[in-house]
Amino acid sequence: MKPQEIFRELYNKLGGNFLNNGGAELLNQLIKDKEPKEAASLIAELFMQRFDNLKPDDLEWLLKEILSVKPELATVEIPYNPIFMTTIIHGVFDVYRGYIEHGVQAYLKDKGNDDKIDCYNDLSITAQQISDDLFPRYNQYFRGMHYNTSFLKLEDKPHIHLINEEDVGFYENIVSQYNAIIGRREIIDDLNRRTDEVFNKE
Repeated sequence: MKPQEIFRELYNKLGGNFLNNGGAELLNQLIKDKEPKEAASLIAELFMQRFDNLKPDDLEWLLKEILSVKPELATVEIPYNPIFMTTIIHGVFDVYRGYIEHGVQAYLKDKGNDDKIDCYNDLSITAQQISDDLFPRYNQYFRGMHYNTSFLKLEDKPHIHLINEEDVGFYENIVSQYNAIIGRREIIDDLNRRTDEVFNKE
């Protein structure tokens, strides 16, 4: 099967016993004979392709199961881990949370506070750099110039408004961009909070 087909099968196992229902075998099939960096990059790419059409909390659950089988995927090239960077680029907080709680925290479990602070701080700096690099790419859009303002009403259902088909993709893109900006902000705030929590324990 192609990687996308295997990923779909993995996703279809949501809600069941992942490990005992063929999940581990499918995952091994997906990343068999791949170095950790290559495997993490593949997982990141497959998640990236699904951010727009699958529920974030389902993807978080799936990442949790993947990391329970292959925990090393979360720490390869940290803080430039492909999975982590994908969550930042798309601003998907739920999947980021799965990456941290089921990957990074397991990695830091036996580490000292200095190592934990360094790790969270490095991740925060990386996330901020990505956010800063992406922000100038966003454009302002103005009503009447970039999208239509006229909405038609259904005569028999006046509370329902119709929009032009050509504007549907525009609105979806705007919502996606907005959610990514907010998601990145939440991720950076969470990393800073985790750094402060460890620092205050010292």
